[in-house]
Amino acid sequence: MANESTTTSLNDIVDVLIARAGFYFQKAGVMPGLVTRQSLLGFPGKAVDFPKWDNKASSDVQAGTEGTDYSTNLQITTSKATATVAEHLLMSVITDLSRDSSTEDVYDGVIRTLANAMALKLDDDLVNLFGSYSQTVAGAGVTLLFDHFNTATQLLENAGAPRPYHFIGHPKQVWGAKGLSGIFDISAVASNAQSGSAGDNFVNSGIISNVGGYSVNWSTEIDDDVATLGDAAGAFQSSGVVGLSDKGFMNIEIERNASMRGAEVVVQGLWGEVEIEDTYGVYALSDVS
Repeated sequence: MANESTTTSLNDIVDVLIARAGFYFQKAGVMPGLVTRQSLLGFPGKAVDFPKWDNKASSDVQAGTEGTDYSTNLQITTSKATATVAEHLLMSVITDLSRDSSTEDVYDGVIRTLANAMALKLDDDLVNLFGSYSQTVAGAGVTLLFDHFNTATQLLENAGAPRPYHFIGHPKQVWGAKGLSGIFDISAVASNAQSGSAGDNFVNSGIISNVGGYSVNWSTEIDDDVATLGDAAGAFQSSGVVGLSDKGFMNIEIERNASMRGAEVVVQGLWGEVEIEDTYGVYALSDVS
């Protein structure tokens, strides 16, 4: 039969599906580009050690005397944070009947759905680390203000956190009345728009890319009702605060099951995450109710 599905015909589309999955995954995910990533894809082992170097002050630098042997040894110590890869799995069964009865590309639809879910899970694992940052701004019941951006910058600069800096918030912390739209007083901006201003761009495009030296990012995986008090759990951070190790985010295998008259699409994500340098991040809990 012309529409018969065989192992060979399924294998023929795997490469195409993998390419599509990678595109959908990257489009849906937010966090991987905002942390320090070390891939183990193609390498042995399942753990990555992220080194932590101690910082020295200007006072550690001493004056020298010409012709005199300098013998003071400055001890530099290191520690490490380890991210161990773990499995994350999804499976969807596509029956021959559903495939042949649909006017849509069923495989593409399934891959898109699975890739989106896997990307959201990776974001979820990473944003769940925000609450472990010891440095904080705003707080429960506190509306996000521009001053909080400045305070976060002060904390990160004091810690020597490398730039660029990123703000990651729940959509309510960006577009909500108590988020960035409130900071820019959108109604005032709309009536007195200044060409090229950040607020003007926000009004025109609905997107703002930078505020106070931070790239602006958002994820629906951020909890927007922490402790059922109507607060969202965002963060300000340098990419050095978190380490991400992986052996492939979207490993796809399709297995034909003749007795079921269909195929199993299995997606495996292999990654692990760890906080590296606590002072390179600032927890931003703010009211969005």
